Amino acid sequence: MTRTNTPNLRAVPPTRPNSPSKVPPHDLDAEAALIGAMLLSRDAIDSAGLLLTAGDFYRPAHAHIFDVIVALAGKAEAVDPVTVADELRRRGLLEDCGGPGELVALQANTPAISSASRYATIVAGHSTRRRLIAAGGELAELGYANTEIEETVDRAEQMVLDVTTGRVDETRSVPVADLLAERMSYYEQLAVAGEPSGLKFGWLDMDNCMPPMKPGQLVVVGGRPSMGKSAFALNMASHVAYEQGAPVLFVSLEMTKEELTDRLLSAYGRVEGRRISTGKLQERDWGRLADAMSVVGSNRNLVIDDTPALTMFQIAGKARRARSQAHGLGLIVIDYAELVGGPEAETENLRVGRIAKGAKTLARQLNCTVVLLSQIKREVEARADKRPGLADFRASGDIEAAADIAMTLYRDDVYDPQSKDRGVAEVHVVKYRNAATGTYKLAFLGEHTRFADMART
Repeated sequence: MTRTNTPNLRAVPPTRPNSPSKVPPHDLDAEAALIGAMLLSRDAIDSAGLLLTAGDFYRPAHAHIFDVIVALAGKAEAVDPVTVADELRRRGLLEDCGGPGELVALQANTPAISSASRYATIVAGHSTRRRLIAAGGELAELGYANTEIEETVDRAEQMVLDVTTGRVDETRSVPVADLLAERMSYYEQLAVAGEPSGLKFGWLDMDNCMPPMKPGQLVVVGGRPSMGKSAFALNMASHVAYEQGAPVLFVSLEMTKEELTDRLLSAYGRVEGRRISTGKLQERDWGRLADAMSVVGSNRNLVIDDTPALTMFQIAGKARRARSQAHGLGLIVIDYAELVGGPEAETENLRVGRIAKGAKTLARQLNCTVVLLSQIKREVEARADKRPGLADFRASGDIEAAADIAMTLYRDDVYDPQSKDRGVAEVHVVKYRNAATGTYKLAFLGEHTRFADMART
């Protein structure tokens, strides 16, 4: 169909994406095949459970059956037409689901158990399309609403983010009384382990004095250019990936993946980065590089994405895919906030504030830690004491509100090459929700772009 130009676009009402003349996307055959496979195979239940919830099914009967199958499997009980029918009967849903004969038919008509993950993917895809349609209608209304543009854009991005990173979890509203047994179990486990669970920073003094990073937390690291923010974050990410065994996504909006790989090999091999970048390697360097490659290649936990100018929406999509591929995600690093894409009309403070809030939301939604790097205001350099504090972040109010942990980096030799503290980096923890703040000193090995524990005497 040829589109004609319309002089007054506002005069043409938008087509409602959820028009009643259109049937929402769905595939009942894929739903039935998946349910049948789940009645036959525990592997099929595991595959479906990773991708779907009951709300992803279009036919209510399939949603009820899926819910019962997952509940029985979760209690390590047998799953078959008889046990599922019994549980549906107990819930008063058996007749609504077609009776015992429907369960037998679903099992008997399963095309292929081995294709269960494919069926689940089809069901998930149609569910996402339906949620996109619903979000599209809300976005259209939002576009006509008379609200501040920053608020409108923020709400629009959040609505799409909800679609791409998962659905609203209605089970998160829980009476405190129901949490007590779970918390007591956690306290007992903590007492046995002797230390809290979470991701360690990777440096002794910091790990000994501060609680580890937790899922859902936002960690903001700030500093002026050349202070080593990227190196600090890469050191932290590699420690989480290689020493703690947790999957990490490093989103680099400034440096290429090749540059970051060179830095990793320099840090682990103790080979000067300058010699790596220029190709002027000495005889001893080759053995050190081989040792570094064995460490860096020991697992696939550290993933680098160097796509430039990503928006928070695109970062969330990449994080969701990384989590699916790795079957979990411990840490996301975003390097850095000022390079995250967004509306050109925004001021830098507005953009950084919106990104900080988006990063916190991402941490909560994906249940992982997010480390966001950010620049410190230039005005700090006009002061006699150039050590930055919380108020020196751009959009400091939004960062203070969103961040669970906020750190600033300072190296005196950046300003004074003859400083008595040459080679010393100060990590100022200027905010730590529910824990003490403080200052920690690390050795900065510039030739290896590496932060290390200070020598102990």
